[in-house]
Amino acid sequence: MFEHIEKETHRLSRPECDADYTEYENFVELRQQLVDFLESNPEIAKQEKRRIHTLAPYETGLLSKMESHKQEAQAGMRKVDETRRQRNAYYNDSYGGIEGFMFDKRR
Repeated sequence: MFEHIEKETHRLSRPECDADYTEYENFVELRQQLVDFLESNPEIAKQEKRRIHTLAPYETGLLSKMESHKQEAQAGMRKVDETRRQRNAYYNDSYGGIEGFMFDKRR
């Protein structure tokens, strides 16, 4: 399991890697499985401590890429919310009824 995490850490931290958010999600789940395994086997955790520390320098790059995906998703959600608000404003008759200066001819 640790070898797979090492490979994924190196692959996902490369600048030319354009992995989507699902790959990072799977990577985080895999790391959590390793953490759970090491917590249940402390003797192995002591042996693997050095290997784990070799991955620490990659954390900053991985976190910045995940943050980028997060910001991209938030921007998309803002667009969806704005579109929903505009649609609701139009269909909820907030532009005035028949007594308004201009009204929709579709009605």
